[in-house]
Amino acid sequence: MKSTIARGNEAELLVALEATKRGYIVSSPLNHSNEYDLIVDTGKLQRIQIKRAYEVNNHGSKALCVETRRILVKHSGKKGSVARAYTDNGYDYLIAVDCGNNRFWVIHKSITSKFKAQIYLGEKMKSFLEQWDVLEV
Repeated sequence: MKSTIARGNEAELLVALEATKRGYIVSSPLNHSNEYDLIVDTGKLQRIQIKRAYEVNNHGSKALCVETRRILVKHSGKKGSVARAYTDNGYDYLIAVDCGNNRFWVIHKSITSKFKAQIYLGEKMKSFLEQWDVLEV
C-alpha cells in the first residue's frame, strides 16, 4: 500500500503531466508549507491545490470525493492529524484527481470554499470535469 505522501505525489505528477500536455508551463514550490501544490502558467499564474479523489460509501452507493481542508500530520512523536481550512488566498483552483481513471475536476476557490469538509464529485460537479480552459481566464 502506498503511503499518503506517495499517493499525493502521484496526483500532483498526473496534474503536472496533463497541464504540460495542454501546453501550460508548470512550476513547483520549493517547500511544502504553501497552501498550493503547483503553479500553472497559462499566460496568467494560477496557484493550484491538488487533491486525490477517493471512493466512499455514500448512502449505499460508491462515490468519489475530495477533502476541502488541509490535513496536517502531527510531527515530533505526536499521533494523529489536524484538519484546517485553507485561507481565502491560499490557492486559486483546486484540481481533484481520479488517479485510476485519469480524470480531473478543475474547481475555482470560490466554489470549493462553499464546502465545509468534502466535495462529492458526482453529477452536481460534472460541469467542472476536464475544464482546463478556465485556468486561462
